[in-house]
Amino acid sequence: MEIKTAATNGVNVYYYKLPNTHSICISLYVKTGSLYESRNPGISHFLEHLHFRKLGGRTQKQLYYELESIGAYFGACTYKEFIQFYLTSSPKYFLELARIASDLLGSLEADAKDVSAEKRLIISEFKENNPNNDVEDFSDKFIWDGTNLQNHILGSLSSVKGFTLQMLQDEKEKAFTRHNAFFYVTGCFDEDDITLLLKEIGNYDLSRRTAPKNTNIAQLPTYFMKRAAFAKISQRKLYTNEVKISFDVDFTKVARPSLVYLDSILTTGLCSLLRTEMIEKRGLVYGISSVIEQYRNIGTYYFTFTVTKSKFYEAVKILVDVINAVKKDISEADMKTTRVFQTDNQIQLLDDPCDMNWAFAYGNHILNNAYHDISEIAEAYRKVTKQKILETANEVFLSNNALLVSMGAKKGLSEEKCREILSDL
Repeated sequence: MEIKTAATNGVNVYYYKLPNTHSICISLYVKTGSLYESRNPGISHFLEHLHFRKLGGRTQKQLYYELESIGAYFGACTYKEFIQFYLTSSPKYFLELARIASDLLGSLEADAKDVSAEKRLIISEFKENNPNNDVEDFSDKFIWDGTNLQNHILGSLSSVKGFTLQMLQDEKEKAFTRHNAFFYVTGCFDEDDITLLLKEIGNYDLSRRTAPKNTNIAQLPTYFMKRAAFAKISQRKLYTNEVKISFDVDFTKVARPSLVYLDSILTTGLCSLLRTEMIEKRGLVYGISSVIEQYRNIGTYYFTFTVTKSKFYEAVKILVDVINAVKKDISEADMKTTRVFQTDNQIQLLDDPCDMNWAFAYGNHILNNAYHDISEIAEAYRKVTKQKILETANEVFLSNNALLVSMGAKKGLSEEKCREILSDL
């Protein structure tokens, strides 16, 4: 069961004991990212990187040697609405991990040389993974038009080049506050370990960090739910076409469990409907994936696949046909093939402290769910009926919510034809 406590400086600590596992995971979550970057896009990602250069009085070399001497792993990832720093190791090294994790709350220790070195690395990352050549990133310009979320997590080359040490220090003070940061601990530990962690966290005085609480509310895009079957095909020197088909979601009307259930029926597993039609039966694509991007108020649900130009229209039409079919009815067989994964199999999270850490921290304290334990998540999915899934499909899969973006061979393909196919929704 999830338990909540707090350090003397007001930082919340949540923990979930997994006594039958053989590792621990201590994570710090900070509610920052492109969602909140009205200015200086990419600064959260840059700030995340700098914590690996100097931390708690340690140089990078000292930090890495300390970690590996106890068999620990230290990683981080910046998302659009939060950063996760995570440390894992054997339970016997809980105190060592607690000290490193709590040091993340300290002032930024990087200097101007560290900033210059990190700029070179991130500029190289841009060159290797140009957002303008990735359909998922490129499409955000249209999906999230007029909002902070249209910016890439990395920012832009110009924004990265413009970051200064003072800007990054200011961002640290603004983001790493008791309102926006919390710890989550999972694995094999006891109450004494949590007491040690609280003491280490409490060593940092955050009283002067008074930035407002970030609420995970997304700005409304310019054409949200007024897409009129929007389509954009961008010419790229590719042998195939990368395709993303996205649908706006109003999460004040759509419950996440119902949408996850629907997503499982459509794209997850061997029996999923889109996999069956587009891959197994017709061989139109090699794979298809889907993502639910959710904020507290709105979000998007999208599909991505790669297809040859000659099969482009057919693939888009089949996807629309399958979606239209689930708006009318869902078989009991399709309900059954996904039900066990969302109910009985939830308990498998108890076997992996890292997965458990992310799932509960994200679900409960980024999205603001209120699940106390695994059984409550499973029960939420047991309550999802076929009728509720059908209502969700009819709420989400509308032409006014639909947007198609493709990158690849453009000659011979028509955006108007794409709009005609999406208008059948």
